[in-house]
Amino acid sequence: MNKIVVLSIIFIIFLGTFTTFANAQEIPSWVKNNAGYWAGGSIDDATFINALQFLIKEQIIIIPETKISESQSNQIPPWVKNNASFWAQNAITDSDFINSMQYLIANGIIVIELEMDIPMSLSGNFVDGDFFHKTSGLATIEFSNEKIHLHLGENFKTLNGPDLYVYLATDKHAKDFVNLGMIQRFSGMQSYEISSEIDLEKYDEVLIWCKSFGVLFGNAQLQP
Repeated sequence: MNKIVVLSIIFIIFLGTFTTFANAQEIPSWVKNNAGYWAGGSIDDATFINALQFLIKEQIIIIPETKISESQSNQIPPWVKNNASFWAQNAITDSDFINSMQYLIANGIIVIELEMDIPMSLSGNFVDGDFFHKTSGLATIEFSNEKIHLHLGENFKTLNGPDLYVYLATDKHAKDFVNLGMIQRFSGMQSYEISSEIDLEKYDEVLIWCKSFGVLFGNAQLQP
């Protein structure tokens, strides 16, 4: 079979068979088939390693915690490919194959990127800036489709004032802040996009801030 066709079929299998096996006792059989294709030369090293990184990251293959060796390598030893072939033929156990994967991780051949454990949403209720500058309602930050948005809810309401902006800040005094833009309306639902580079553990206050006079109209502390 043409190599490009084989790779296309394998890629479709990887995507089409995506299921989380975090609690599974055994590695899915289609993963074993792909190991056999790699051992037989139908898949190149880079393609197989990329696939393994995806499978491990998504916990389709569960790898025990592995210590990274100080001596790194960028080549796969022949015995690892032999093990993949034996495993595909049921000549060795899942544990033997996982030992091979641990070797690749320990030597930096497989790199698993760790993601920060961020909740799917953060929220907080506004409190008044002072006895005159009043703001109420819910502020929510949501993470979806690789984008982050701040949503002010239907019950949001702030005093009608000049030059009001929405900030993410480290405190309610706007000493260190990120400007999300001028307020869209003084009440009701509205949304503001947030850059993925913003550290939301640091900037955990939403401020309604009068830029001209440096006055806080209201703040909401974000929590999971």
